[in-house]
Amino acid sequence: MNIAFVGIREDELKTVSAPKRVGNALFNRLRKNSQDNYYFFSLNLENETDLIERDKNIIRGNLNQLGNFIRDNNIDVVYFARYYSKIALSLIWLKLRYKFKLVYTAHGIVKKEHEINKSFSSLSIFIEKLLLKSCDKVIVVSEKTKKELANYYKNLELNNVVVIPNGVNKIESNKDFDFKKELNIRNNKKNILTIGIRKIKNIEEILETFKNNKTISHKANLIVIGETTTEYSKKIIDKYKDCEGIIFKELMKPANLFAVYNNIDLYIQISKFETFGISIVEALLSGKNVILSKLLPIAKYFTDKEVYFYEYKNNNLSDVIIEALNNNNIKAIEGCKKVEKMFNWDTVSEKYEKIFKSLS
Repeated sequence: MNIAFVGIREDELKTVSAPKRVGNALFNRLRKNSQDNYYFFSLNLENETDLIERDKNIIRGNLNQLGNFIRDNNIDVVYFARYYSKIALSLIWLKLRYKFKLVYTAHGIVKKEHEINKSFSSLSIFIEKLLLKSCDKVIVVSEKTKKELANYYKNLELNNVVVIPNGVNKIESNKDFDFKKELNIRNNKKNILTIGIRKIKNIEEILETFKNNKTISHKANLIVIGETTTEYSKKIIDKYKDCEGIIFKELMKPANLFAVYNNIDLYIQISKFETFGISIVEALLSGKNVILSKLLPIAKYFTDKEVYFYEYKNNNLSDVIIEALNNNNIKAIEGCKKVEKMFNWDTVSEKYEKIFKSLS
């Protein structure tokens, strides 16, 4: 059986994109342990990668070469790991011509993100609809995401939608990363971390809570890691950059990010929408207390023995933060045990392989 991953090939230990990290990590594990032939067709849609591999099963090319690649290698199944409108449209057409099976992991719902922050166009929504209809299997990372997808696309065949959580592994931190120097921290306060400077991440509620609660700001620093060049992030950074204790930092490689996890006391994720939330799992793997919104799909995997839940209507975020900062890491220990077992890459890879084989 010949299976092709189509996307952007990058080093899973270096890419800052969670969906790309998942797709590349899955490829690395499946081709190593499977009897089937796995290929990766990498497209140059973004900046050139510094990853150089001499491997006949890893091909770099342009979108107009994808059809010949599928034909010449007798590809049975194409796996599409991250949404790009150009790739999606091409695969929809090529599937009609070459009759391969198509599997797609919906790391996000384009239609929902368009509603929240207009990050995708109406054309992208139309392409997403065509893509979902063309897929033989659609992978989602939680039951809640499956229900949301069904809500947005009423005619979607739910028998073809399969729930498989993302695999997450603890990456060795960069021992040369000087935490205080890199983040320009000159005090010995506790450190709170959140990732993502986008409206969909509900970042302003975290920033406003920190800014307006002196108990928290006197006790801790707030580190915000994320995109720093978008129109929205520039506006947010400009608004809060002079607030005492708030530190903005651009996205960083996983090894550096894990060095940050090692030095924090609390991680917060209260996004309005998050299909999974790899950083939540990574923080727990690093043995840190976590606050997450009870509305997030990943929240269903946890209890209040492992994380601190934030409910918009029932909780004051300040109170939850203070409680988490004041308490020990008993919850973090239990959370770490759970994620080590639940999001283990061996288990996740086996589930994907079963999906691919079921289409042969």
